[in-house]
Amino acid sequence: MCVLLRMGAGSVLFMGDTLYTLPHLAVDQVRQMTIGGADTVHQIEAARRIQNLLAADPGIVPLFAHDNTPYQAGLGPLGEKELQALRTRMEAVLTPVWRLRPGHAPRFAPPASGAGPGRVEFR
Repeated sequence: MCVLLRMGAGSVLFMGDTLYTLPHLAVDQVRQMTIGGADTVHQIEAARRIQNLLAADPGIVPLFAHDNTPYQAGLGPLGEKELQALRTRMEAVLTPVWRLRPGHAPRFAPPASGAGPGRVEFR
């Protein structure tokens, strides 16, 4: 479920668990965890509906509940300046046809000491 909040400075689409991070909007390149089958199909359809909403109204800024990327880093109160900064960051990561720009694909980072699990990093 997503929530669209229209404010004087602009609109914000809160993603909740629908999509985890900004790169997950590039659904043809990055997929978050799914349990498979019909649920995966529904998840992809939801991502496409979000893409269509964002494309139809460029004033909407997406916010993600689990984004650990620089997209939402240091986000404070949402005024016009902050919303514009998020739009600029989004355009730096994603093309208008929902593809990741070079250098923004996730990558596996092995553990530094060789012990424990590695992690997936987004630039």
